[in-house]
Amino acid sequence: MDERKIIENLIEFIEGKTSFDIFWREYKNNTYLQKMLEIKLGEKYQRFGNRTINENIEKSNSNTLYGRAVIYEDIYCYLLYRGIQFNRNDIYSKELEYRNSLQPSYVSIEDEDFLNQIIESAPNDLSKTNQKKWIKDKIKSLFLFDKKPPRWIQDPEWPIVDGKPLVFIKQTKETLNDERVFYTFYNPESGEETIVVQFY
Repeated sequence: MDERKIIENLIEFIEGKTSFDIFWREYKNNTYLQKMLEIKLGEKYQRFGNRTINENIEKSNSNTLYGRAVIYEDIYCYLLYRGIQFNRNDIYSKELEYRNSLQPSYVSIEDEDFLNQIIESAPNDLSKTNQKKWIKDKIKSLFLFDKKPPRWIQDPEWPIVDGKPLVFIKQTKETLNDERVFYTFYNPESGEETIVVQFY
């Protein structure tokens, strides 16, 4: 396969004309494409750090929506770098934005299967607006806290055990100058506590 055909396929992926699975199969089976992506884009594209595009793709989890969104952005940056014309399709970032909008600020569900189950359980006879409200209310009803929700100093890390979110109790610091914050959760069925630690 020549470079022109590969570029055409990348454009079709970025424009949403081919699925992620089709792109991913070609990427995995095409060593020439992988070599094309073995470039560093420099300071203008800080998202890559010192990694090549190919290295960034390889470290992304293609099985998650977030990972697919990152890979999409990698290919988008590559085409921009090459000065190639295309019409961007924001399907992955829009889906991520939608899913984030369903969750309160103190929750970030990384388990896509868990979130999909909630989304798919919304009644079909509701309007899109009411479906979204139903999903948001459902998520809030699952992520319970005793008094106040956690005030995360990093991204939310609410533990889910056996398909059920634990209940948040409190957050503490051992000393005033401690850089660690301890978030305590418990399992209402077993009473077992789980502590999540974050650092400033």
